[in-house]
Amino acid sequence: MKNYFVISALTLFLAVGCSKEKPVVHPQPPVAVRFRMEAPIDTYTSVEPMTRSTAYVSRLWNQCKALILRKIDSRWVVDGTQTILLDADFGPWSQVWITGNMSPCSFGFEMRPGDYRIVAVINPMAAQWNGALTPGTVVADDKDPSLRTPPLLTYTILTEDQYAGNRFLSREIFVAVADFTVPKSGDLHGSGMSTVALQAERRVGKFRILLKDKPSPKHKYTFLVTAHTFHGIFKAEQPFAEGIDALGGMYYSESGLYELPWCMSTMGTFHLADGGSSYQLCQVNSTVFSPFLFIDPAQEELPFEISDIYITGQDNGLDYRTDSTFSRTLAASKITGIVFQTNDTVFKPSSNPTVGIEEATDEKGDPENAARIFDPFFEWNAPNN
Repeated sequence: MKNYFVISALTLFLAVGCSKEKPVVHPQPPVAVRFRMEAPIDTYTSVEPMTRSTAYVSRLWNQCKALILRKIDSRWVVDGTQTILLDADFGPWSQVWITGNMSPCSFGFEMRPGDYRIVAVINPMAAQWNGALTPGTVVADDKDPSLRTPPLLTYTILTEDQYAGNRFLSREIFVAVADFTVPKSGDLHGSGMSTVALQAERRVGKFRILLKDKPSPKHKYTFLVTAHTFHGIFKAEQPFAEGIDALGGMYYSESGLYELPWCMSTMGTFHLADGGSSYQLCQVNSTVFSPFLFIDPAQEELPFEISDIYITGQDNGLDYRTDSTFSRTLAASKITGIVFQTNDTVFKPSSNPTVGIEEATDEKGDPENAARIFDPFFEWNAPNN
């Protein structure tokens, strides 16, 4: 990846609420401000995997979007939005496969003197960007704590009939936040303004579903060689983060999101693990590739329960369900999940019955660990054949 440098003008908007003040009669000349962004993408905390096949560690949209805020008195006001290309050799709608940490990305703008904050988001196209954050919008006021900071980026909510109402996030979200001051051009020395360092951090954890090819003891039910869709509801006593707010923190709605409907689909391919068993999983070319959930990196863990679980297969094939509830914890840059296997329970006897499922166990009878069976990046590399 090559460094990419953009020079573009940001228009100055001085705002109270959503109103705009009169333009300055004698504005200060702009100053070139340079940024350098890095992102430690290949860092994932998990137990040692049984099976390794890593080549790619992530997939990034080549567009990075940056919200520029200006501090005016006690208010943070939207100054503008900029789009940065992570790799100059690709267009804004391209996706770039990453094999390690992202190469540093350099870019720049011309800006008027003042105090600023930049909130740079990698993979913004994977979620819903708040188009209402136009220049002049006040997003926070130090003197008015009742003013709630609006969202910058939130989950997509699916609308297709079989998936309607489920949150969806198909790419990892990385966010870099930095406050900086642009001095008057006359106050700068020959070397100009120092480069603003941006360290992007992962704002998601991964949820992994594995379907184990292990026939049930009596009826020999198992998952068929076809794609399956997992449905469930995540419930927590603390609210789930719903996205990123306009100041660069995690976004939580006023009412809080305590129940999170979720779905994700597998491919029809079973993948052999080093332990000798085969599993399906949600991989990048799945119909519903949504293994990521927003989570605050500063929050060690978020305990949650998974209930209302059912898995659908092909038309006129088997469906699967369980009445059990499973407890898990979500954390940034970590993997949690469940490995399912079939049992002999039949919920709806017919030529295409609904078959029972349970948490899969290993040869010792211990629950299998979804994070350990494959390496942390297997979703990007699992073959489809």
